[in-house]
Amino acid sequence: MWPGLDLSKQSTTYFLWGVPARRLVETLASTFHRVALILDIGCFAGSQRQALMSAGVLKPCPTDEALFAAVEDCLRFPNLELEVCGIAGLPMATTAALAEEARLVERLLSRGVKVGYQRLQSQPGALVTSHAERFGMMSEAVTFDDFSGWFSRRRPGGAIPMVRFLDAGLEKAVTRACERLDEVLAAAEVKREGTLGPRTTLHATTVTRQVSLGDWLGRYRVPAKFASTPVTVLRSPIGAGLACAPTLDPRAYRDPMVQQAEEGAAVLAALRTFAKPTTLAAATGDLMKQLGCDDAAVFELVEHLASKRFLSR
Repeated sequence: MWPGLDLSKQSTTYFLWGVPARRLVETLASTFHRVALILDIGCFAGSQRQALMSAGVLKPCPTDEALFAAVEDCLRFPNLELEVCGIAGLPMATTAALAEEARLVERLLSRGVKVGYQRLQSQPGALVTSHAERFGMMSEAVTFDDFSGWFSRRRPGGAIPMVRFLDAGLEKAVTRACERLDEVLAAAEVKREGTLGPRTTLHATTVTRQVSLGDWLGRYRVPAKFASTPVTVLRSPIGAGLACAPTLDPRAYRDPMVQQAEEGAAVLAALRTFAKPTTLAAATGDLMKQLGCDDAAVFELVEHLASKRFLSR
């Protein structure tokens, strides 16, 4: 279908496990204005990855050699952003595999590739969740009642059930490895994006659309008296989204998927302020007056919007 459509001003996110054929990479890069290509390799440690595949508990994933051949292929295209993702804390982890995992991540970062990961979570029905003991592990939730109880008590952004190792020493080593990985990835993000300073010039690169709260969340879940409340839906060039409803009083109705009242107003005020390229120093004073807050709060807001590319350099 792509040759029959003009997609030269569109962006796409393409997620796949394994590595893409060279022709697919070339076609994506030549068809779209911007491509975010995410490769799932299952596990960052090659030896553990192979062991898991041999045991039949991991889908087919590439070798390190195949992965880096694909990386070099993708780096030829400046409009393609590559991310390699995997899961930490998978079964069959060893201290040697943890060191191997760290080396692979460093190697990817040195080539300018983004890295995404998460610790192994409890997933309903998954083999390692239902039969964690087979792998020397335990799951913090297994049954329907376990998951229902856990998430009924969970606040937005709170902890979720995980699969952990029964060996206390190994569990501690995996936790430490994840903490180090968090630090390495945070430092890499700062290096890639740079830090925000008074002279940093930003401008809003956000597509907006006006809808009603009922249309956005679904009229089945929104009380009728709030269904027509206006919502400004935001989408950044990298696909991040926000929904702002400044007129919606959270004391009357609250939904965690919507930035309400002062929060929503602050986001929209920041986007208006940066409608044209503006330095952070110039925008800070203006936003402090509009929002009635201090410069630290303004910086936190701008930093968040810039991290999701609602504001771009």
